[in-house]
Amino acid sequence: MKVAAVIAEYNPFHFGHAWQLQEIKRIYNIDICIVIMSGNYVQRGAPAIVDKFTRTKWALQYGADIVFELPSIFATAGAEQFAYGACMLLDKLGLIDILCFGSEFTDCNFIEKTAAFLLNPPSAYENHLKKLLQKGKSYAAAREEAFYPFLIKEVDFQKLTQEQFHTIFSAPNTILGIEYCKALKKRNSLIRPVPLLRNGNYHSTSLLEQKTVTLKENNDSPSISASAIRNHLFSHFNSLEPLYSFLPQTIFSDLSSLTFLHEDDFSLCLYYALLGKNANILEKYYEISPDLAQRILHYFPQFQNFSSFTECLKTKNYAHARIRRALLHILLSIQKEDPFLDCCFLRLLGLKKGSSYFLHKIKEQTKLTIITKPSSYQKLLSGQDLFIFSKEITASQLYGFLSYKKAKITKPYRELATSPIIL
Repeated sequence: MKVAAVIAEYNPFHFGHAWQLQEIKRIYNIDICIVIMSGNYVQRGAPAIVDKFTRTKWALQYGADIVFELPSIFATAGAEQFAYGACMLLDKLGLIDILCFGSEFTDCNFIEKTAAFLLNPPSAYENHLKKLLQKGKSYAAAREEAFYPFLIKEVDFQKLTQEQFHTIFSAPNTILGIEYCKALKKRNSLIRPVPLLRNGNYHSTSLLEQKTVTLKENNDSPSISASAIRNHLFSHFNSLEPLYSFLPQTIFSDLSSLTFLHEDDFSLCLYYALLGKNANILEKYYEISPDLAQRILHYFPQFQNFSSFTECLKTKNYAHARIRRALLHILLSIQKEDPFLDCCFLRLLGLKKGSSYFLHKIKEQTKLTIITKPSSYQKLLSGQDLFIFSKEITASQLYGFLSYKKAKITKPYRELATSPIIL
């Protein structure tokens, strides 16, 4: 039996995701596809647009066999810790042959050599990187500039021009793929990384930019970016018809009955979380530097909502996603040491009935505690696993409460009473 894993957000799920899952099974002759998916909060530093159980159902309908939850301390972290947390859990899960990830660049030799270099860089590279950061360059720009000379000399890609290198190294999915490879190498994992080419204009933010590009499901389905879908749903939530060509039919049909959460739905919660904080307290939270802490205090009197406050804090060195993540970490009380914690459990979000035998096989062999009944977590977990899961429950309860409130649902939201989706 051959098993593949995918690390995903599905925020929301679309044709490109369905195509990827189908291609993984077709090309690599996969029997079981396991997805480890961000829960109710995602790496862009925001709540997921729809809840994790709805997104789990979509994934199961279109190619996933088993879906586990990536805890928020990893799901909301920067690329390195996001990748390490997910790969650590997949490695401990066992029985996985390959990790498939979408990438703009699929030369696995390049990706793996780059990962190996960055995992153990020479001091000359680190010194050069430090000097570039001191000059005020962003980390991404500084790392790219510092790395290129070593790429030519030590990674042995002499034919790659600096312009070609920039195109590759500024591609977000390729960068994330490099982080996956770093994480697997760091753990000496037997899981083989496999990049799968991403086609189409999937980083666009508007549906208008999508219509001349095709990404295939059954060879004729248009491509779409999750950003474009989210922007349309937030700005034209009463006009769903333009999304019909870009989403699988059952997902499109679900939209009219769903509540879509935006970071601004958490504005009052964030405002309260910031009240009374000084610089020393703020700096304890993950991704809050001393400079960012001072900016937060300086602009706090201008706070109106989550998104406008992000705009106030933005600089050339602090991109929107970095700031949103930092603010979300304050809101969810994720401190600097949290994303670096080890983790020995996975919560099951859903599975296909036909995959239940494989779940039993996992339970027999894995090093992880598989949580299928969340209300029993206090009996199953201890130590930092109990700490991580308790924090996850609190974060998800907040998400559920605000989602119910926005949908005008009067019954209380109960995170621990929600069972895995079974299709």
